[in-house]
Amino acid sequence: MNLKRWFNAVVFLRPLRIINIVFLTLFLFIALYGVVEYVNHKREMDRIPENIQNKLLMEIKATTENIHEIMENVKEIYTIDPLLMAWLGELRYRDGIESRILQPPTENIPDNLVSTPEKVKYWLEERGGKDSLKKEDYESITTFLDLMIEREKAVPELAESLENVLSINDYERLFSKIKNNHSLVESNDHFEMYFGREGDYLESFAIFKRSHKECVSCHGYEGDRALLIHFSKDTSPEIRLSKAEIYGRLKNRLTGLVALIPLYTISYIILRNSVRNREEERVAAERALIASGEVLKSLSLPPRNIPYFITSPVYNRTLAIGGGDSVQWIEFRFRYAAFCILDVSGHGIQETLLNIYSISIVGNYKISHADKSISKPSDFFARMNSDIYKFCSRTPVYAQHFVAGVYVLFDYVNREINFSVAGNPLPILVKPDGTHEKIGSPGLILGMFDEEQFQDGDYADTKLKLKTGEIIVFYSDGLMDQRNKDAVTFQDVFKKEVTSKIAGLSPKGAYKVIEDEFNRHIEGVECDDDVSFIVIGARPDSKYTTITLQDAGLHPGGLISACGPLIDSLRNNGWSRKRLESVESVIRELHEGFVYHEKIVCPQCTPRLEYISHDGILELNLKCEGNCMPLQDERNTNEHAKLLERWKRRIEKIKMEADEVYIGETGISFWALFNDTSAEIEKAEA
Repeated sequence: MNLKRWFNAVVFLRPLRIINIVFLTLFLFIALYGVVEYVNHKREMDRIPENIQNKLLMEIKATTENIHEIMENVKEIYTIDPLLMAWLGELRYRDGIESRILQPPTENIPDNLVSTPEKVKYWLEERGGKDSLKKEDYESITTFLDLMIEREKAVPELAESLENVLSINDYERLFSKIKNNHSLVESNDHFEMYFGREGDYLESFAIFKRSHKECVSCHGYEGDRALLIHFSKDTSPEIRLSKAEIYGRLKNRLTGLVALIPLYTISYIILRNSVRNREEERVAAERALIASGEVLKSLSLPPRNIPYFITSPVYNRTLAIGGGDSVQWIEFRFRYAAFCILDVSGHGIQETLLNIYSISIVGNYKISHADKSISKPSDFFARMNSDIYKFCSRTPVYAQHFVAGVYVLFDYVNREINFSVAGNPLPILVKPDGTHEKIGSPGLILGMFDEEQFQDGDYADTKLKLKTGEIIVFYSDGLMDQRNKDAVTFQDVFKKEVTSKIAGLSPKGAYKVIEDEFNRHIEGVECDDDVSFIVIGARPDSKYTTITLQDAGLHPGGLISACGPLIDSLRNNGWSRKRLESVESVIRELHEGFVYHEKIVCPQCTPRLEYISHDGILELNLKCEGNCMPLQDERNTNEHAKLLERWKRRIEKIKMEADEVYIGETGISFWALFNDTSAEIEKAEA
């Protein structure tokens, strides 16, 4: 009876309940996976100090063993100082470990003997050391001994940087402190190692067991007290860096999980309404399409104003709710910006979901996993094609689907564009004289073939620098393939009529002309496909004005005075008083950065300000001319740390005034952009 009741409960279980259970299970799985990932990463972060400590002890032990080996080798007694400098110097520059040799004063050795080679010679000639050596060892030592003495006299800091001679009392106190306050972590026939830590500051002492009573060859004194080597390191920067890396990895993984939630949510909505009657299915499907369209819109980031390059608005006409076309703006921390046009085959809910999936994964490919560098557009599409192919091949409903696209990477430091095409029409370059051409190389469409099996499907990179007046039109195939009521394609109209009208125009002006001409072209007909396009141009190089610190002067109003023509021009063009105050505030911050950077941090560089007011946008660019040191350079670390801290505070102020702020890779150069929104500001003030 119980089996029959259980069987009926399973057979007559409502589909809606099954859907609820499945979705809840998936959601709980995602949540549980996120919690497990967080716990694992938290444990990994908790082990960071211990891992760093163990690594430090391994390096110190290996170095101590190497030092002991060269000090015991009688053939090396005249080269001990440079060898010690090599070992201890490598610890400092490779691992950031400071080290020094500690010893009591010399006994029974003349004070005028400074370097180890001098003491070795005294030991050999005056203390009978010659008699204790083999003939071949004695000859090997004396061959280069005088040369080493002269060398260390010419460069006395070689020996002085290695050793710290302590008084007898200080030496005894230090020896007692080590024994009482530090833990013994290593003991062998040659030396003992003691370790201690205070917060993130770690230190270790190596105590050699040999009395060295006659060991003039080792460290140049007679006595029965042990030789000490002190190692120390501040691990706080390394701990912070490791934790930041782990947090970043955790964030990337959790972001990928969150991106799946919209896909599961829409799938849930569609499956749930499949059990209702036909009318309810139609209404529910329409709501799902609207929801997916909104999700698609929320995921599709519009272009932003960026340095040097000009982008038009995005034209996007969909054949159905949601649609198969999307334009995604991609942001980077430094130097670069990018956008991607994706065109999914088909126009239904399935295609919208594939479009959402495609958009949700584009951010995974902007950085190369191999060396953490910026991915070339060709590598971007190669990796994306592999994932879309795997997704479509294991999902039967998408077995015949594919995605076309074009990926455009802006480098506003070198002022060049790099793009790659994947099954999408090649972009059109329009020159100021009206001539035009398709540029770039075709590439394999995404998701249709596995690139490893399709050898001819390589993606190519196309780099170019836009000249003044040149514009590029990037578009999906629906634009040029669309026919009017006379069966004429817009591609024919574009070549014969539109190119001459947009020649020499700004990207926004060209966009308006193309939009009007296309709307006129499709009058009386329905579009056959989704349509998307965007126009790209560049601000004219010749219109940039450059100001250096010498031009601006050192007084506080120097840069404001030098930028006087700019302020007057903006005022004459109708910029509001409040907007001009924001510009002047940013310029004052830049002037302080000028003086501090050139006078204190990097005297060999010449900071300069470039500005241009063009097409309703004001661009201010502060950068250095010359060999400016990047922030990650190990030289002048303290000065660069001070500079970075000052710039952080200064950039925060600038962000409150400017519409867009972009930072260069060195952390010194950056760009501030202002929109000409005078009318809106004046209205708000009124």
